[in-house]
Amino acid sequence: MVTTLYNPIVAEKAKRKGREEDGKEVAMKMLEEKVDVKLIEKFTGLKSEEILKLKEEIEK
Repeated sequence: MVTTLYNPIVAEKAKRKGREEDGKEVAMKMLEEKVDVKLIEKFTGLKSEEILKLKEEIEK
């Protein structure tokens, strides 16, 4: 008998984390192109605080 370790709660958290990471990648690219933070917020769903942290990383 085969037992699976699938847990729908863990799967959903993993999906959410993946989408967040994708949003951060998109935000980084948009920041490199000098796109306004409010517009990045609108299209990625990230909070402005997160975007500003990413912006600081780019500027280092």
